[in-house]
Amino acid sequence: MRELPPVSPEAVFRNAVRLPRDYYVRVFSNDYSVDPSFIGRIVDVIADLDTVWVTHDGVIIATHVRAWARHLVLTDPAHVARAAVMRRDFRTQRVHRPEPDEAVEVRDLAAYDEIFGIDLGQQPALLEVAS
Repeated sequence: MRELPPVSPEAVFRNAVRLPRDYYVRVFSNDYSVDPSFIGRIVDVIADLDTVWVTHDGVIIATHVRAWARHLVLTDPAHVARAAVMRRDFRTQRVHRPEPDEAVEVRDLAAYDEIFGIDLGQQPALLEVAS
């Protein structure tokens, strides 16, 4: 066997992804939650043998203990609470939308009847069906 190198090799997983709407990143078949306020931004995912870190512009935004089982979903309760607050704020913004300052003009649809020469003022004659 050969000698070990003077510096141990780095056993680290690195990836850069855009955080999806479900605010989870995948590392080795497991999904880890991230602060949902970073949805749509590029985040860096780093995992070693013990920990998973998610950073944005060098700032750590999520840490999880790495799970060695497969197909798990690991969720931080703080991330779920933040998502609930963001959903509530979004709904209240939609409900309390300010009214526009100017009224929108509504066109009289009878103008189209005049353009195409349609006269709807008369009742159409009923056709009698021979029996």
